[in-house]
Parts: sequence; C-alpha cells; structure tokens
Amino acid sequence: MGRNISLTPKKAMSIFLELLTASCMIAGIALTSQMGGDFMAGGTAFLYFTVQSNLWIGATCAVFAALNIATIFKPDFKIPRAMHVIKYVFTVSITLTGIVFCCVLAPTLPGSFKSAANVLTHVIVPLAAVIDLFVCRDPAPAFKQFPFALIPPVYYVIFAGIVTP
Repeated sequence: MGRNISLTPKKAMSIFLELLTASCMIAGIALTSQMGGDFMAGGTAFLYFTVQSNLWIGATCAVFAALNIATIFKPDFKIPRAMHVIKYVFTVSITLTGIVFCCVLAPTLPGSFKSAANVLTHVIVPLAAVIDLFVCRDPAPAFKQFPFALIPPVYYVIFAGIVTP
C-alpha cells in the first residue's frame, strides 16, 4: 500500500518562497541587530516597524511552510482559513515596509542598497512574501477581511507613540 503524496508545482513554489521569506528574515534581522551606530542597532532594532513586520511575516511563513509540507503527506489536511487571513495581513505589513523603504527612505539614504541587512529586510522578504501571496495563494482573502490589514500599522502607531519619548 503506497502513500498518497500530493506535491503540485504551485505548492512547491509556495514552500520555497515561504522558506526564503523566513530565512531572509532571520538573516536580515541578525545583520540589522549587529549594525553599528545608534540607529536600529542591537536591541533597539526590535522597536522599528521594519523588524517587527519582518518577524511577523517570517514566523508566519515558517509555520505555513511546515503546514504546507504536512499537506503533501496528508492531502486531506486543510490549513485553517484564519491562518490565510493572518498571512495576508502580515504580507500587507511587509509590503508597506518595502514600499516605504524603496520609494521614500532609500532615495534619501546614499548607499542604502549596499547594506545586506537593508536588501534582505526591505526588498527580498517583501518581494518573496508578495510573490507567494499572488502566485501561490489559496484561497484569496475575502473583501470583508481586507480591514484586518490595518491592524499591524495601527498597532505600530500606538506602540511608537507609547515607546518613543
């Protein structure tokens, strides 16, 4: 009696992108926390939306990679809809991180793309997460779930207002 294994090209691509997102998040945050200077160095790095949004999407993608691998061997296992909504919400957050950095901050910071930490946390992680969302998503978020994407940015505005002097 053989095993029922179900690995489609779409699922393989999704697992690859999820693992890429999670591993680049780890590398990018590790490099960011080791940067010199006062800005985003050491433990203070975790106070910035960049690092927080990377943590959120990286952890979510790591969980999704594990769940997607489980579905290869147990095709009847379905990832809960709520997990897909969480992934969508954190993908929107990391997209904001990437857009703000690439369109607003990077043009004013010479050499910003020469930093591996910047490229990983602001370009690679957002791109991998967005590609995974649009190419591999299943199911698409419902219109009524779109407002949930506002939760992390609103949380961060409140958090930054409390933490910053």
